[in-house]
Amino acid sequence: MRTDSTMQQLRVGFTKMWKVIPQELKKMNIQRPGTFDPRNAHNGVMWGWPAECNMTDRKAKRILFKCYETKRVTPNELKNIRKTLAYAYELKGGSCKKNWPSVKGLFKEAFDLKTLPQGRASYSTKPTKIPAPEQLKRAFTKPWRPGGRMPLSKWAVGYVIAYDWSVFGCRSKEDIARVKFSVNHAINVRERWQASEFNGGRCKLCGDKKGTRPWWIWRVCLCPGQSHISPPADFGRHLDRNGNPTIQVRWNTACPIACFEFYNSCLGRGDVRNYPRWKAKGGYAKDNVGNPIELALWWFEEQGEVPYHGGRFSSNAGRYALARWCEKLNISYAESFEVHGDLYSTWADHYEDYVPKDPHQKREQSKNPDTATKALSRFAHWLGRGKQVKPKLSRRDRYMHHICAKVLGESMAHKIAHGIPSDDED
Repeated sequence: MRTDSTMQQLRVGFTKMWKVIPQELKKMNIQRPGTFDPRNAHNGVMWGWPAECNMTDRKAKRILFKCYETKRVTPNELKNIRKTLAYAYELKGGSCKKNWPSVKGLFKEAFDLKTLPQGRASYSTKPTKIPAPEQLKRAFTKPWRPGGRMPLSKWAVGYVIAYDWSVFGCRSKEDIARVKFSVNHAINVRERWQASEFNGGRCKLCGDKKGTRPWWIWRVCLCPGQSHISPPADFGRHLDRNGNPTIQVRWNTACPIACFEFYNSCLGRGDVRNYPRWKAKGGYAKDNVGNPIELALWWFEEQGEVPYHGGRFSSNAGRYALARWCEKLNISYAESFEVHGDLYSTWADHYEDYVPKDPHQKREQSKNPDTATKALSRFAHWLGRGKQVKPKLSRRDRYMHHICAKVLGESMAHKIAHGIPSDDED
């Protein structure tokens, strides 16, 4: 299944063809961009149904050669055109992993891409400043303190956004937007979890599957001890105009569920939101934070966590931060899937290099809170917070656990059994 960005590349390639060789395409009776069925997968920009496409191997070869011959396309643009022709091959009944037979030969034997204009230098969109697991550990266990630059009203919202971005690994635009406008929420303080449904379902789906796969963001309690500490129901009444409390804070501010409870208790009856905006004149507005990631990055600065080489964290680093803590804590793919939802090949190729392969490939997120939050609970356990996750030990493992406890001590045996890095590894 092609992603939205790939579909955009196909449209760009089709438009570029018409820009450099319009006369050739007219001779082949290929329609202009925007004149196709507006109901197809490309909104009418290019062919999207088999009946709209009259491409043949001979036409594909001539189009690609003529585009190359004009010397008006860069190597990347020529490759985009090749992808567009491959899409036409699929529409005409060919394999989605192949192209017209003549196309491969042109690139292999006839084209010298060095003779084409290079255009702008290619650049990578991968983030270079990613929060390290140790930075997440310090940031999310450090409670709010009076006298800082951020009032509690903004700090609490920033905490939740930062958690969604760097711990749950939400993409900085589409994922965060779907959480921002979520209308379905669930909370269970006794079991120490809270969840909000993505508005529009899981991202990165296109075609008929777009918007058909429900996905929830899960948050787990980070309160110390064996129970969650909720803020008083009327705590919002004790805020000044700036959003700072006028009484002592006796609840744990370093917990995403407590922060969620706090600012939602300040909203009107029936109004439940993930990222409400604090007004300059006091009180939460009826709209949400305009740029959630900006607030999250500010929150990290307020917590004293910035990149080791200066500046701010990359705005698109959240998913990579998730991969880093999953790798550090030896989270299995089956457990991390409940958070990121990617295929194994996608996750292993682009985010976490050394994740062991799981033979049981899933596409649906579990509805069982224990299963959906297992990886997040392990993260909380590493922080020394949240509900304890008991490992399942075989009889042999139990023998080894007790021997380890006698030789290395209870603390080290506990860390080994739970897959928690030891102090020297941290």
